[in-house]
Amino acid sequence: MRPVPDRAEIVAILADFGGRPPEQVPEGIDSMELAWLVHRIEQRYGGRVDDEAMERMTTVTGVLEVLAELPAQPDVSGPRAPGSGVPAPPSGADGGPHDHA
Repeated sequence: MRPVPDRAEIVAILADFGGRPPEQVPEGIDSMELAWLVHRIEQRYGGRVDDEAMERMTTVTGVLEVLAELPAQPDVSGPRAPGSGVPAPPSGADGGPHDHA
């Protein structure tokens, strides 16, 4: 997921969700705001934010810290192949051609 949004963009997304001006967005983020924020970030920047990362995103500062770590990862969600840190292929994916007939 690249590039990483800055504080102003995170606050603007949260302000949009709450229908309020950015200066009224608090530092703390509730679960509904977080779900909206992650959805918007994933749409805008691609990639995925896993549950472990989301648990750390309880404040605007926490969001910025987590997002700053994500670009170094090849993929930030989904199951990992055992012991590799590499995302496992989707269930039923064999890497070969698929018959769509």
